[in-house]
Amino acid sequence: MFTKLLLLLGVTCVTIQKSFTCAFSVAYTSSSSWHQHRCRRRRNLPNSCYYMASPRFFKERIASSTAYQLVRRRSFFAMKSASENLEDGSQTEEEHARKPPLTKVHTVTVCIVPPPDNVYVWKALSEMRLRLKDPGFYRWPPHVNLMYPFLKLPNRSNINNNSADTDADGHSSPNSDDEYSISKIVEQLESSTRKITPFSIRLNKLGTFGGKRRGVLWLHPDSSDELLSQTKVDRDEEPEEEPSPLIQLLRVLEDTFPVCRDQSQKGGFTPHMTLSHFPSIDEALHAKERMESPSSPFIDVHRNSTNDGHDYLEFVVDRIYLLHRKGDDGQFLRVAEIALGDNCDTSNYLASTSNNNEKYADPMPRRAMVETKIFDPPQAFPDMPNQEEEWVYQERMLLKSRRRRRGRSKGIRVPRIPDTPEVIAEKRAQRKAKKEGLGTSSTVRT
Repeated sequence: MFTKLLLLLGVTCVTIQKSFTCAFSVAYTSSSSWHQHRCRRRRNLPNSCYYMASPRFFKERIASSTAYQLVRRRSFFAMKSASENLEDGSQTEEEHARKPPLTKVHTVTVCIVPPPDNVYVWKALSEMRLRLKDPGFYRWPPHVNLMYPFLKLPNRSNINNNSADTDADGHSSPNSDDEYSISKIVEQLESSTRKITPFSIRLNKLGTFGGKRRGVLWLHPDSSDELLSQTKVDRDEEPEEEPSPLIQLLRVLEDTFPVCRDQSQKGGFTPHMTLSHFPSIDEALHAKERMESPSSPFIDVHRNSTNDGHDYLEFVVDRIYLLHRKGDDGQFLRVAEIALGDNCDTSNYLASTSNNNEKYADPMPRRAMVETKIFDPPQAFPDMPNQEEEWVYQERMLLKSRRRRRGRSKGIRVPRIPDTPEVIAEKRAQRKAKKEGLGTSSTVRT
């Protein structure tokens, strides 16, 4: 009799223990943190409990237990606070995982472009680039980069939509957050450009940079600080020289987008408008001398004869552009234009200039109240070519091959150039003579 009582008591204890353990597992697996705990276990993160009981085990052995409901309620309240803390942490991790990375690409740029209605400047710059055989004549408009490379843009078809499955290049990308939509990027750009009033740029000086394997000829954009006000500030009253409006514009943009400081981090920012690329700095310097020569035909292209006797091209910077190209062969299109200042009127700026060159004669345009706008779909500039000509394509391929060679020389061995038959015959003769010499020396030693 006593043995039967002990056996019954043991069976009862085992049943209660199993019921408590499995009920605790049910409460834990019923919470939304079940998947998070399984993932954390694999990463060896600390957890207080791991009960990996299967649903089949619950149905067969737990559902018939009378103590199941009571123990389950106690286990649920015991795990509630811990589950809430884990859920808060998992939500933060999920939000961080959904947030796309700040990827910069060379297919997007924020830059200055002469206003499309300033036909004179566009024609003059296009003529110079044509004569210099600029490889980027089809791809790039005449421009001054401010932030390049820039952030990858979301899908163009969802400009005001915060979710996008593909980026502007057609590649898959994570869902875009509010701050990564094109409209949000334009709003951030506009918040910066409002701090800078419109100013003028004079392209009055040529410059070069490069080395043995690269040469660039460019025009220097000299920004004037004479703003659109009728009264001018007396220079004697200013104790310190302020940076030019172009530098101020760059600084406010980089403060808004601190990850896009590539232009200013490369040994200081040198504003430039590229005219053409060359295989070496010597060829770029030679082209510069030809353009600066009084007898050169290039002087008629970039000369703007004014009453003060200076030679320059001038235009008003009352907006900046967000440009994007699709693919390697694509042309940079206008995604958005962002106005400078706050409702500034440029109608009385830049007095009309007299030009004796009838080929480029065109009255200086007047544009008032420039507004920020987004182009949907993106649009090309009016004076840009509709298709890439064969000579432009060939020049661009040559430039691309030169860049590849420069990249290989930075750490990877340059590919071997095939030897001519004469060189091969000479090397074979040298090897044969070397073998004969080794054979003679070995015979002497023996």
